[in-house]
Amino acid sequence: MNTSTIKILMAYLIVCLIAFVSCETEPDPGNRNNNGNNGTGNNAADEFAADELSEFLVLEDAAKITGDPKEAPDFQLKINFKDTIFVMKGSHLGARVAVRHDGLHDITGFYIAVDNGSFYYDVPVAEDEAQDSTDIVYVNIEVPEKTDIDYPLTIPIRIQPHGPDGEPLDEFDKEVTIEDPEAGVDCSITHPFTGSNEHPDDWWWYWDYTLGFNYDGELFHFEAPGLKQVSSYQTGGCCSEDGTSSTVADDPYCFEKFSDGSPNPVWRSIDVAHYFVWNYDVLWFYDNGTFGHENVSSQTNYRPSKSDFCNNKAAYDEDIGFFLKKGTHDFTSGTDYLTVSYDVTNPPVYGRTLRSGQIEYTCHILVFIYEIEGQKWEIVFRKYAVEGTLFTLNIIWD
Repeated sequence: MNTSTIKILMAYLIVCLIAFVSCETEPDPGNRNNNGNNGTGNNAADEFAADELSEFLVLEDAAKITGDPKEAPDFQLKINFKDTIFVMKGSHLGARVAVRHDGLHDITGFYIAVDNGSFYYDVPVAEDEAQDSTDIVYVNIEVPEKTDIDYPLTIPIRIQPHGPDGEPLDEFDKEVTIEDPEAGVDCSITHPFTGSNEHPDDWWWYWDYTLGFNYDGELFHFEAPGLKQVSSYQTGGCCSEDGTSSTVADDPYCFEKFSDGSPNPVWRSIDVAHYFVWNYDVLWFYDNGTFGHENVSSQTNYRPSKSDFCNNKAAYDEDIGFFLKKGTHDFTSGTDYLTVSYDVTNPPVYGRTLRSGQIEYTCHILVFIYEIEGQKWEIVFRKYAVEGTLFTLNIIWD
């Protein structure tokens, strides 16, 4: 088995896992740029009242509820942050928090509460990102400009996914820490060079989501790992009296209408909905000026010859795309512009790529910012760590 085949097989295993559970791992970057509070910033509870901290939270379409959330059972759900949920000052969405339930529960929302607060929030799931095994909620912090704080700022919270009946299904005690990119110049986006430009063993930058804003500053484009771009349409084929299907391509008597416009009685319409999805996208920058970029996509292709027109069941083939490319960069500490150059010959540059442009970063978050024909694009990466290499599939959920 050659190297290319091995990589494709490993990529396929990763795709199967990530597509099923939206796997994201626990941040563990080493230098957390902290103020001596176990690496998670200053003790917010000592400086602000709990309700004031609650008001700092930014949660989309949240409803405020007076009192405390109910006690939650332990249904063994998993969350993609082990300890601290990091967000960047000025972020539009904050952190993409995934809860895995393996299809055993119907999650419709999340209760989110600050410890000792007099109220809590009910936040609906991100409907567009709902999957069979996971549901998503975005958690962010926005501190009023006139508030005098030292970054990073940490807020302890409880997250309770709940079902349609409002009953909590589990509970996660986490901390949300907001970091200021202006204070993050002591951190680096690079990894110490290990003697090879292959994937580092301990951490990398993992794509969180992409935002596109139009001329008026309105969000018009959103992408995230595992979020399917679906193409739906209706086509057709034929169903014979014995219940077998045939297509226009292989059956001369398979057509929708006769020449006089009357319908063909064996013609059947069929609903097709195929998709394209980026399963993951990872980056690693070495301090010797080299970088690697790897992403995997999957898509379904409609197969008329395998479809069941008698029962309106479309058939698909699935294609997996594995893209690995390398190049050079000019990162220096404190820079706000990154120049990247791909090696265009070995291997060819396919899949998702980056362009040179403005960056903002902290110890845990890296954002690429582009202005393209009056539109603003933000590509958000998060620092993740694993035990062993990427291909061990040792993905951590808490």
